[in-house]
Amino acid sequence: MSQTPEGKVKDEISKGLNSLGEDCHFEMPVNYGYGRRSIDYIGCFKGRYFGIEAKSPSKRSKPTRIQELILAKIRRAGGIGIVARSWADVWTVFYLERLLNEPLK
Repeated sequence: MSQTPEGKVKDEISKGLNSLGEDCHFEMPVNYGYGRRSIDYIGCFKGRYFGIEAKSPSKRSKPTRIQELILAKIRRAGGIGIVARSWADVWTVFYLERLLNEPLK
């Protein structure tokens, strides 16, 4: 069964987050079509709260207004809130926030 481009990005990010081991806890909120739409990932890495909205590599793929507001609220509260188009995007932000000791190879 083929996967959407965004689905491939989510798989890549999930594998990457899992590779961080016990220092990283994350969940992917399930949206059943009822209520408010959330973002794809919420979690904590080395004591730092994060939220990630995964999007396909196409620059035309953008977060919804609600997703943008959620990510902005996370950033205002001192967390990391990003739109990621690859695991490299997530790694780079964690590295720049000094949560990882080396850049992605």
